[in-house]
Amino acid sequence: MPKKTIDQIVATRELTDAKEPKSRIIISLGMPQITSRGDWVCDVHIDGAEVFPEQVRGVDSLDALMNGINALRWSLMHSGRTLAWPDTGIPCFSGEIPRQVPTALGEEFDKRIEKLIGSEAPRLLRLRKKMVTPYLERAAKAMAASQKTASTRRRRRSD
Repeated sequence: MPKKTIDQIVATRELTDAKEPKSRIIISLGMPQITSRGDWVCDVHIDGAEVFPEQVRGVDSLDALMNGINALRWSLMHSGRTLAWPDTGIPCFSGEIPRQVPTALGEEFDKRIEKLIGSEAPRLLRLRKKMVTPYLERAAKAMAASQKTASTRRRRRSD
């Protein structure tokens, strides 16, 4: 299948598959364009994943962008990949693209969701810290070992 090209890219993100750290998954979101029918389209692409839409629609440019972001999130969730940040290996479920809360369900629903998120945030931040800390500790140890090796090499050269 030929690679999809997007004329004007608005945003990109680079990820990797934790099971294949040398692999790269590049997601791209295109500039919304108005169609002859008056609706808007936004190109989306995921290089390195099998499942993805190529174009999403919206009633205006903002709607098309938001639908594009949702499409990228959905596609990453269903890609079968264990996503991670390339430089740290820290897992990033659905590419760290946040879920959008539907607003068409009314103000009461919106307020209940906001309250729920607010009450759960401290617990989830503690959980995230517990999950990420081992990755950061390994990275710090690797960096310290690398600096020690470099320091030893400099001392040997100066002797």
